[in-house]
Amino acid sequence: MAATSLDSEASPCEMAKISAKDEPSSSSESSTSSEDSGMEALEGPNARVPKTPLAAQQQGHQGGQCEYAKKMKEAASRKRNDGGKAKVLALNNLKMEVKSETSDDSSSGSSSPTSSNSSSDSDEEEDDVCDSDLDAEEEVDQEVELGGDSGLKDLIFTQEKVPPDASYIGDWTGAPSIGSSGFNRFAARVMWNAGIGKPKKKASAEGDCPSMQPHQEAVAFLLHPQSPISRLLVDHPTGSGKTREMIKVLDNYYLDPRPKVPIFPKEPVCRNFYVELLCWPSRYRDFFACLRPQDATRACGHDDWRSCRSQLWDLREIPGNELKELCSNLRAVLEMKGWFYMGRMRRSRREAFRSRFPDEEAPAAPLRALRYTSAGGRHADLRPDGWPVSALLKVAFNRQRDGGNAYSNKVVIMDEVHNLVRSQTQYAEQLAKLRSLLSGASGTVLAGFTGTPILNKAMEGRQLLDIIKGASAPRGDGGFLSSFPMRPAGLFPTSLPRGVPDALLTPNLRRQFVRKVTLLAEPLKRYDAKRQKGLPERRLRAYCNLCVHFGSLHDGKNGSKARVLANMEACAPKLYAIATDVVDHEEKALVLVARNSGLLAFLEHLKERAATAEKPFHVATIDELAEFNSPGNLRGELFRVLVADAAQCSEGVSFFAVRRLHLADVPVTPSALVQSVGRAIRMYGHKGLLEHEQTVTTTMWVAVLPRWMRSPLSAWAFRAQKRREPEEMELGARRLLRSVMAVGLKDLPALKARIDSCGGGVADSTGRKAPLTPFAIAAFLEQIGMWEEAKVARQRVGSRPQGRQKQNPSRGGIGNSMKKKVTPSKLFAPKLEMKKEETKVKAEAKVKKELPPQKIKVFKIPGSSSRARQVATPQAAGSSVENRPLAALLDECKKASGAEGQPKDEAQPQHDDFVWERDPLIRALQCLYCAESATDAEKRLHLSPWSADEEALKNLSHSSREFVPALEELRKKAVDRAILLAAERRKKAGHEEVGQSEGESSAIDFSISDHNGEDGEVKKPFLPVGWRTETFRLKGRERREYIDPHGKRYRTLAEAKKAIDAERTRQNIANLLKQRVAKMDALAKIQTDIGQQELTPEAKAAV
Repeated sequence: MAATSLDSEASPCEMAKISAKDEPSSSSESSTSSEDSGMEALEGPNARVPKTPLAAQQQGHQGGQCEYAKKMKEAASRKRNDGGKAKVLALNNLKMEVKSETSDDSSSGSSSPTSSNSSSDSDEEEDDVCDSDLDAEEEVDQEVELGGDSGLKDLIFTQEKVPPDASYIGDWTGAPSIGSSGFNRFAARVMWNAGIGKPKKKASAEGDCPSMQPHQEAVAFLLHPQSPISRLLVDHPTGSGKTREMIKVLDNYYLDPRPKVPIFPKEPVCRNFYVELLCWPSRYRDFFACLRPQDATRACGHDDWRSCRSQLWDLREIPGNELKELCSNLRAVLEMKGWFYMGRMRRSRREAFRSRFPDEEAPAAPLRALRYTSAGGRHADLRPDGWPVSALLKVAFNRQRDGGNAYSNKVVIMDEVHNLVRSQTQYAEQLAKLRSLLSGASGTVLAGFTGTPILNKAMEGRQLLDIIKGASAPRGDGGFLSSFPMRPAGLFPTSLPRGVPDALLTPNLRRQFVRKVTLLAEPLKRYDAKRQKGLPERRLRAYCNLCVHFGSLHDGKNGSKARVLANMEACAPKLYAIATDVVDHEEKALVLVARNSGLLAFLEHLKERAATAEKPFHVATIDELAEFNSPGNLRGELFRVLVADAAQCSEGVSFFAVRRLHLADVPVTPSALVQSVGRAIRMYGHKGLLEHEQTVTTTMWVAVLPRWMRSPLSAWAFRAQKRREPEEMELGARRLLRSVMAVGLKDLPALKARIDSCGGGVADSTGRKAPLTPFAIAAFLEQIGMWEEAKVARQRVGSRPQGRQKQNPSRGGIGNSMKKKVTPSKLFAPKLEMKKEETKVKAEAKVKKELPPQKIKVFKIPGSSSRARQVATPQAAGSSVENRPLAALLDECKKASGAEGQPKDEAQPQHDDFVWERDPLIRALQCLYCAESATDAEKRLHLSPWSADEEALKNLSHSSREFVPALEELRKKAVDRAILLAAERRKKAGHEEVGQSEGESSAIDFSISDHNGEDGEVKKPFLPVGWRTETFRLKGRERREYIDPHGKRYRTLAEAKKAIDAERTRQNIANLLKQRVAKMDALAKIQTDIGQQELTPEAKAAV
């Protein structure tokens, strides 16, 4: 389908009026460098030598005070025009940075180098600083001003017609409409006739560009200006070469006047796109090489880049910093700064390029990669005059026809498109806006590439496909999906254990690739303390890796870095086990660990062990990615292992020749597991290694609780211990557990039943159980043989002043009507009324652990003893809330702080009940007694027998049961399913005949459904001797019957296979019986020959 031609929307006079109201040009470094990065070479033979970005930046600093004043004036003007949106953008961009800077400072004082609890509880009052799932917005690109009226006359208002591509051999004549029944079948025939998926000539000489694989050819064939398909969801596995497919699609639209907008989730993925664009041959790379020949010479490694323009340029030997500069120059050239103004190309630029390079073609529109947040942010906004804010999106934009949608008439290529339906993100507003614009855009080519079309829920695959189809698309799905659900051997390394990461996580598969590490001593103590506070699972998983808060890992005051690194095995047993495995195995390895789960501590520890290993090796980070992936590091000669942030490198980053992959954190979803494992399983990623070395062994490390603590009862016993040395806590918990189980209390329900019987279950007027009395607690402890603890509980009764109750209030005692009723502070939330100090009445108040001693006031009741109990009275801010119940005040605080309506994993931490009780054993008994049931106690007290890692693994396994079937159902709708399956079968079976039917021998004859564009695969039956097939026509369609040797007919393949299997079973049983009978006859004959003597076992074995 030819590209939409652009109408002449405005005359030069109207353009002059528009230019008078246009925004001032940006003086940022990007526009300066792009203007100087090769564009001036087109002005004539005396043009200056193109400068690098560094040179342009240095020149910008020499402008003096006048230039600085001009910049400040322009910045102020932009700030006034942007209004409040700029503030929101700045807050979004700086949010993560501010949290990152303040986290370390706020938590630096949370640890002590001498105590076991190196970080205080205060560090948990703040949310952990997690890397964002997406990068923040970029600065909006601005236009370069024209030189008055003469510049307006230079603009091209009539676009040249795009010539047809003579190399495209697809014939779509008579094709059904996209989405209609039968479109997939027609498209499969067109691709088959065009030779898609058929064997191609392999690259002969070293350096020749490898031929495209069938799945890559299919995408490049479908997304073409001469194809009826303009919107396509590409579901290809991670590492299958999707970036090359994107480059090929962009190259197909090289002469299309619509701007090219590749969209990526993060900056590393965006930078990787430009690296790949520099590697693979394309007309965009040729255009860059013409304007920057010195950079092209450095990239290709030859003096004449034209001699290797069709080859694959190997950039792995170029240092990382130099490679970044090359990518920056490539990006600046392809943005074509100065080539366009108000969406129109400048004629002088195009003619200057043609005069200097008559054999080359300039692109008809700019290309600039954006992030998801930028694409859905201010780049897509419209100015008051109706033009887009971004200079890129002004190209090919028609204000009258496009209806205010900046993405109409664009070529949009999206990588990791599953991020488009992400909901749990701080950039939800930008993503929602981008979804709406792309769905409603007209005249747009939209291609979404992903390896995991389903992110979290099964419905997301359907939602993503609907967005790609657009708001005006038909109901059918034929022609909107391309899928390649396989990793052929030879192209990809073998994933071990087999089935990871795409198969269902069955118990057998989990046992093969999950390694468990037991939490003991300090890590167990710290983990249970954080679990007791009710921290969400995502934050508890960080304490499965490291026993201290990651923000306290520094060398400053109260820092815990030195202590942790000195005793890594005790403080971080999981990270220590991973480091041990890396040291013990000499294969090239990759370790993915989250930054807030101990990345820096693990990196420092691994470097220390690498230096002292028997065979010392080096450890790389993401900054040494180029060196790690270089051919000189094929087996880890330079860097044996690379440690990367699991959040930063979960998408769009490739790691080559990796033999062992370690996942220090359990992925939250099956798609996250696929993305993480896919970083090391790349197409041609193990090229150069021997065949038996082309494997990737994945290990997921999971922290588990000790075996004795794998029940709610044992978790309760550990919770009932005083906070002392971890070893003493463990001994005390096991002693308590033995005492409880010795009297027949084998589980938590039995323990609660015994405690309930001791308390009697007496309820007050509100229907709630009152706490256990000290006498009941002492009686229970005596029943389980804990006499010392019972003695202490009884002694505490006599030491309490409120226990000496007198019947006559006139003598200074307290009457029965004023007896204190102790209620659990958190479970039942008693209504607490505020009392003034001058009333001299003791009010019911909760003793707050956090209040300093100087704020505790002493009240004396008239006539009472001089020994008055100290109580902490809440200080009211005003008299209006003085007599209001505490529950109402707490509800108001929740509403004001926005605590209501939060997700479960973001809930506020729940502190211990009975905070006024200092004895942990009595507190644990009271909490268990006041709970409604044992299940309620297990939930409220957080007594799960599974660690946060194990809970995450269970959720991951459960999600895979929904994820895998939903993904298989979605992939049945692929337009190229039959072609790719046929190509895969051809590779496995050589040139074996596909079927026995007459006519064309291809995959087209095998079960291509006309319903809703869904294609299915039917395997070729293997007919035994004597079976045959007959074909006949019924109701205008060709049918096939299967006939057995006895003449019985079977109408379907399933019935024939069932009969064949039954016959083979009978034959196998008959053969087995014959063998046994022959053996018995042989034994009988031998016994007869030797005179009826019993054969020895050796003789029987010889027979």
